[in-house]
Amino acid sequence: MFEHFTLDLVGAYDWAKLSLDLHRKDKREYLYSRDQLEQAKTHDPLWNAAQVSVLVHTPNSKTKTRQGKKQTNKQTKKGDKSTWMVL
Repeated sequence: MFEHFTLDLVGAYDWAKLSLDLHRKDKREYLYSRDQLEQAKTHDPLWNAAQVSVLVHTPNSKTKTRQGKKQTNKQTKKGDKSTWMVL
């Protein structure tokens, strides 16, 4: 069921918020715009394939987990992905 608070970090576990805060200033090897992420246009063919599967059909839990972890590494501004990652 969709809840309005899934568009921000209010519903996130404390450990997840802490982890994001700890890595907020980490350097990112690759940075992508929202459009690039949504259109599966990254350097990572496996991530691109998973994103295409999200667009085509409902992903399984392993795909969702990989997408969520990878998205935090590909963010342009730290914290932006909380509003992008809605599966």
